[in-house]
Amino acid sequence: MIRLTLAIFAAAVMSTAAQSQVRPDATAVLARDAENLVEMWQGRFDTANQVNFQERFNLPEEGWVARHHKIFARVDLPAFGPTVTYVEQYAGSPPDILVRQRLYVHRVDAGALKTDIYAFRGDDAEKAGGAHEDPSKLDGLTPDTMSKLPDGCAIIWQARGDMFLGTQTPDECLYTPEGFGMEVRLRDTITLTADSMTTQTEILDAKGEVLMANELGVAEVARKARPFTCMMLARNPDNEKGFERYAGIRTHDQGGEYEVKTQHSPPKELHVRLLNIVPPAGTSRNTFIMTLTEKNDLFPLARAFVAPDAERVAISIAGIEANCTADTGEAARF
Repeated sequence: MIRLTLAIFAAAVMSTAAQSQVRPDATAVLARDAENLVEMWQGRFDTANQVNFQERFNLPEEGWVARHHKIFARVDLPAFGPTVTYVEQYAGSPPDILVRQRLYVHRVDAGALKTDIYAFRGDDAEKAGGAHEDPSKLDGLTPDTMSKLPDGCAIIWQARGDMFLGTQTPDECLYTPEGFGMEVRLRDTITLTADSMTTQTEILDAKGEVLMANELGVAEVARKARPFTCMMLARNPDNEKGFERYAGIRTHDQGGEYEVKTQHSPPKELHVRLLNIVPPAGTSRNTFIMTLTEKNDLFPLARAFVAPDAERVAISIAGIEANCTADTGEAARF
């Protein structure tokens, strides 16, 4: 009997010791997941590809998603924690209207990886605009100077292979957005991969009735954009060199656009768009397309088609050359 009691006691001690060893390891794994999540989220995401195909394939309009451009940038704000992301979201076509700014604070809590969401107050949002390019615009911000969404609104993440799945629980995420005038519940499901971010969003009232959601349950798919730097040459006999050169134009390959107004008499307004398309399965192949159009013309002047991973795409027609290169290594030089 004494031996049995000692054996049980020894087993309990060993189990406790094993648990004490597992917990730090689990925390370390979640901390590593937080770093991987932030790295995967870094950059720009755009729904241009999905918007392009929902129009071309005549999908019912009640299932359409809006054009959104989202920017995620890691920033150094020790007052919030070691892993913080600044977020901007734009809407419109093209998406040039800033509609949302947030700070996402990633943390390990109670054996889970969570992202707390902070909203800007008053004029702080306007001051912070463009902080992904100039992080100093966030100087002076602390958790006390921002509006933290309730803990129940935190996104809870699970690492699944080479992707992350994030969820919110509407029963716990109840708050009143600034300027909304009523309490709402949020239900977000996010699937994040190296290439895309898929979001299913619902906004419900306090009783659980749906206020805002895609009527057909279509999830929004924003593909990760590659940054490109572009230039354009336009022949102009009125210029002593015989041409005009426009360089250093920044854009991206997920519906990125730019316009050049030449010095011709009358001036020409030339429009370039880049779209690295990923069509619905079985319809066609992935293709990176550059389109050159003269403003207000129904049909483009020219298109160029290259491989999806191409680091350079260009069009050259009589009197005009448009050239875009990925912002990586030698390919970024002209």
